[in-house]
Amino acid sequence: MPVHRLAQINYAIRTAAFAWCFLVVGLVLGERQAGAGPWSAAVLLFLAYPHLASLRASRSADSRRAELQTLYLDAVLLGAMLAALGFPTWVLFAALFSTALNNIVVRGPAGGAVSIVCFAGGALLWILPMGLMVYPHTSALVT
Repeated sequence: MPVHRLAQINYAIRTAAFAWCFLVVGLVLGERQAGAGPWSAAVLLFLAYPHLASLRASRSADSRRAELQTLYLDAVLLGAMLAALGFPTWVLFAALFSTALNNIVVRGPAGGAVSIVCFAGGALLWILPMGLMVYPHTSALVT
């Protein structure tokens, strides 16, 4: 069965957007002199995950449905990553806004609202075991 056009388009968008996120988050991690754990998580999320999401959609019996689910998973994973980073203000804004907007485009305002809930849920998945850390400031380069 052919892969739905939505999954094909979002693969290109997700791959490019997440690569850009890797660059920005990499700057944050570099400035904070992060260790191997945070860098590994960033590589997995921003460089490997887009390809795994596409593989899932391409092997799914309903690639459109799989892609719609993945849009919510994007929000969950980015919420967890931003919580782990301490919610840097402008990185948080970009991640939350982009995941909500993606879901609004394909699902309408209700999809955007669910995306925001998914983002918050992802943040909670990090906060509950690891605790809340808030480091909102970023350098001018990151901002």
